Amino acid sequence: MPLSRLHAGIVLAVLAVVLFWFLLWRTSLGYELRAVGLGAFAAAQAGIDPKRRMVLVMAIAGGFAGLAGMIQVSGLFHRVFDGFSSGFGFDAIAVALLGKNSPIGITLAAILFAAFARGGTLMQANAGISSHLVEVIEALVLFVIAAETIVRAIAGRRGPAQALA
Repeated sequence: MPLSRLHAGIVLAVLAVVLFWFLLWRTSLGYELRAVGLGAFAAAQAGIDPKRRMVLVMAIAGGFAGLAGMIQVSGLFHRVFDGFSSGFGFDAIAVALLGKNSPIGITLAAILFAAFARGGTLMQANAGISSHLVEVIEALVLFVIAAETIVRAIAGRRGPAQALA
């Protein structure tokens, strides 16, 4: 039984996640990329060229973005039209923040955001609820993530003795 284009796109997306995980966590290049991401100055002191690795990361990210666009065009719309990808970049940033930059977390966050998008459309069609409610819920999720980061940063600055007081 042949796969439909949409199912083939889903399989391709899963393979991309596995490839990303393998590259990031099982190769020396992944180690270098993570080292530069955690601290470019420290990575430079260890003999890793941060500028070259940042350019490489941008190229890899662009490749994955192109793959996602290809899946969107060939599996869903079957054509390219003006504005077919509006807002995907901002959604990708939100998904990466929610997934805490781990391949499994990003996959689960992407499924959640896809459920938000599909559920918002269904809520608007079936129950007459504004689709903007989904955007508000997504914003609240991002505010919670940002608040967690801000609280950790503030607690880290106070030091262990002041944090207990």
